[in-house]
Amino acid sequence: MLVGSVVVSNVSSTLATWFSLILLLSIHLFANYKAVCAVRMLTLNRQRANIVFSTLIEQGKVLSPEQVSKQERVFERDGVLRWGASEIIGHAQIGVKLQLLLASVAGPVAVTGSIHNPIVNLAELTEVYLIEEFLLWVDARERGALIVLKEGCTATSQLKAWAVALTVTRRLKHEKLPISDPQGVLLLLRESLDEANRSFDESLQQLAAAGWDLGSSALETRPSFRINAPTSRSK
Repeated sequence: MLVGSVVVSNVSSTLATWFSLILLLSIHLFANYKAVCAVRMLTLNRQRANIVFSTLIEQGKVLSPEQVSKQERVFERDGVLRWGASEIIGHAQIGVKLQLLLASVAGPVAVTGSIHNPIVNLAELTEVYLIEEFLLWVDARERGALIVLKEGCTATSQLKAWAVALTVTRRLKHEKLPISDPQGVLLLLRESLDEANRSFDESLQQLAAAGWDLGSSALETRPSFRINAPTSRSK
């Protein structure tokens, strides 16, 4: 502001005024952009979770907050699932109503919106996530993941749900899977969850050691919903 005041007081012509204004605004916006890029956030929001988990899954490498900040986009589409910092592989919603997941699993009736002809038995889906604090379903054709959170769902369970959604959508995009077979999608969800469970606790320890704050939930960007569903603690 001080520089602008000095410049304005020494500019007389209209052309010079506009040139100075555009120049100062450009400098101001560039400075703000660099300041935003310099911020090192320690929580895993959706974009940072995409970068961290895709790198961990593909390369077995744990990125620090500083390394991730260099790959972050200043503007990102809400809910997009990216592999690394570039390839879009799908999209996800977390903390959705159970009705939305049921509609995706079963398909809505065009007029009433009621649920009919379930392509996957809900009991089968809930059995997959019996010991988890969430439910996950992925629309194979749209590669859209819907995550329903149970009461008491922790920040780390939300991160697990996001990591599994990332894995499933990537496999749906790059592998020749029978997406027309709902049971095939259910099997894919089960396999991806089992794969995550084999190493997730160790991965959390590595992420914490790298400086990440895993106790704070940053995946939910708006008020979300919880369902009262039992969670078995024994396999």
